[in-house]
Amino acid sequence: MKTKVFTRRATAVAVLCALVLAACSGDDSTAVTTTTAADAPTTTTDSSGLTGEGLAVGVLTPAPGLGATLFQAQSRGISFATDDIDGGGGVLEGPLGVTSFDTPLGSNEADVIDAAVEGGSRVLIGPAGSTAAREAIPALVRLNTLTCSASATLPNLTYGQEQLNLFRTALPADALSAYVADQIVARRDAEAKDAAWNVTIVARGDDYGLSLGNGLAVSLKARGLNPSVVGYNARRVTFEGTAQEVVATNPNLTVLVSYEEGGNLLSALLSAGLPPASMIGLDGFFAPRVASIAAGSNPASVDGFAVIGTTGNRAFLQRLIEDDSNGQVAFAAQAYDCAIVLALAAQEVESAKASTLALAIRTVTAGGVKCTTYADCLSKLRADEDIDYDGVSGLLAIDDRGDPTSARFTTGVIKGGQLTEVSSTDIDFADLRRQQEAFITANFITQLQQALRFLGFFNGPIDGIESPELTAALAAFQASVGLPATGIYDAATDAALRAALGDYAYLLSSSTEGIQQLLTDLGFYTGPIDGIWSEEVTAAMRALQRELGVPETGVPDAATLQAAYERGLATGSTTTTTAPGTTVPGTAAPATTVPATTVPVTNPPATTPPATLPPETTPPAPETTVPEPPVQDLEDLFTTLNALPQYSTFVELLRAAGFTEDTVVIGPFTVFAPTNDAFDLLPAGTLDTLKADPATLAALLAYHIVEGKLPSTALVAGDLETINGALVKVEIDGTGGVTVGGAKVTEADIKASNGVIHGIAKVFTLPVSTLPA
Repeated sequence: MKTKVFTRRATAVAVLCALVLAACSGDDSTAVTTTTAADAPTTTTDSSGLTGEGLAVGVLTPAPGLGATLFQAQSRGISFATDDIDGGGGVLEGPLGVTSFDTPLGSNEADVIDAAVEGGSRVLIGPAGSTAAREAIPALVRLNTLTCSASATLPNLTYGQEQLNLFRTALPADALSAYVADQIVARRDAEAKDAAWNVTIVARGDDYGLSLGNGLAVSLKARGLNPSVVGYNARRVTFEGTAQEVVATNPNLTVLVSYEEGGNLLSALLSAGLPPASMIGLDGFFAPRVASIAAGSNPASVDGFAVIGTTGNRAFLQRLIEDDSNGQVAFAAQAYDCAIVLALAAQEVESAKASTLALAIRTVTAGGVKCTTYADCLSKLRADEDIDYDGVSGLLAIDDRGDPTSARFTTGVIKGGQLTEVSSTDIDFADLRRQQEAFITANFITQLQQALRFLGFFNGPIDGIESPELTAALAAFQASVGLPATGIYDAATDAALRAALGDYAYLLSSSTEGIQQLLTDLGFYTGPIDGIWSEEVTAAMRALQRELGVPETGVPDAATLQAAYERGLATGSTTTTTAPGTTVPGTAAPATTVPATTVPVTNPPATTPPATLPPETTPPAPETTVPEPPVQDLEDLFTTLNALPQYSTFVELLRAAGFTEDTVVIGPFTVFAPTNDAFDLLPAGTLDTLKADPATLAALLAYHIVEGKLPSTALVAGDLETINGALVKVEIDGTGGVTVGGAKVTEADIKASNGVIHGIAKVFTLPVSTLPA
């Protein structure tokens, strides 16, 4: 079995203080320790004594980087399932054979599906991310293969499959945001009914954080609360600046959308004065050591901090903790259920009760005799009974599209410095999906904000919330390409934005697909689900707005969202609570049904609203000069660096730390790239030490990257905040020469499609405060 050695903080301090960190002084007396974290095994070792055919499962492991780190909990879940399947009688009279297929750097899991199938895998688990899962579907169809994703949460991911090639045990993010919004409103009502609460959502700036955080913000706004979003780069290590941004919003409640960095974030927020009872963490905070990470030797000072997540039932969570008290738990339950469901489905097909695995997936998760363990389910199948497997992640019941039809939410609270479960609640997924308009709208606005920021027209927060600043930015873009400056999105604006975005035009596709699918589901749109905003989409949106009785702007604006939410509430609810107790500490549990009298739907006006698109007022002019669209023949930051031999060492380190995924996404970013000569100045052995310590290497690389495009003309004396979270000083000498972080800029303004690169003559000194704990 392959292993990687992860050197802990003491080694990093001892070596880097001597070799890189000139600011260090004194000795670090911490003992040097190492821990070994195993990759997913190449193949499982069969010690079960089972001699039958068994089931070959291929696990699609993410490439090194953030995704691979987060996949560790899923590997644990799959390992537990393997033990339970083999110990519970095996599958097809043999063991569950698990083979891991590693994704190369610069690729995603969709690229290794062929290798997994050619390697003998009958079924697959993965991909972990929504983007890779979407890209995997064509290969799955071509190879007639079935896979289960435990963590792909994009709401519309499973739409449009002609046959079931991809299903998931992961809860789509729109359902989670709707549930959390309900709990927040219940808490607000218990403390100050109908008050316009300030809710600040602190979210990592990746697909997970943007979709869930911004979806939650828009959902809360539709409910009459006052949300704001403070985003941060997913590579951030230190959070003092983020904490000050949060405090400035004067929150009544703060929601944290984080993963492994959550303990450091919580620590900074506590230090900034936010009471722990005024904060809620989502899935990433279901970690046994979260209080000690956040508060060191005084974990009880975190008492009252609440956590809401989909981490599975109490017994499974305890099993994870007992296995590794420091291990990640997010999506482990969902990965466990992927393996169990695939094994039960294979048994169902073998017994000829189902003609295909896709059909068997649905039949073993719904409509039969309840069973909750693999051994019990297998015995019932062998007794010729129809079964309904309810897993550790929830009631499951995979629908025809491949989505779970219910969700199990676990709520915990820190008491005595320990994370203690308060309640577990099963919710009918159909009830949560009725609120999907907010999530789809947030996704559309988020990607429009990202596109306009990339092009230099928008400087506001990426929060998914419609604003005058966004309207002004869109109008400025329209004017720059010769379109009427209406500030309203339409087919011509969509086409112009795609042309300006070049290779990043894909940014608009998934959000537009969501709008198209929503309008299709509601019966207003019959066109293709192709991600292209057309006049037909505008007409369908106007028809929906006419039905809701709001102005027919043809875009999913705030009035449309509010009316759609009110319509959703009026339809009632089928929510079921299966465990007693409060869902958010200090509040009463919400009612299991929404009264039919809640906010009646407004009847459409008697007269037809005007069909013109322009808003009632002219959007305000943008404050900044309209920039030129990016040059279309430029490559992304990583590709640009990779083509320059003088930066080959820096590129090697970017690869080793999985930063290829950071430097190819839409930004823009400014990269301060040390030359090979700069790395040669480091003492011998430094690079090997960094490569053996991924966490410290990632912190160092993040300290060389700044969000935003800063050409040399924009570099002024002062401090820049890096994506690491720490500040780096810019100095300008009398001749106009630029020094950043003590390193002279030797090659300025290397252009890339998603930012700019400045070559520097020295590796930045990493502040000790940003070393991982």
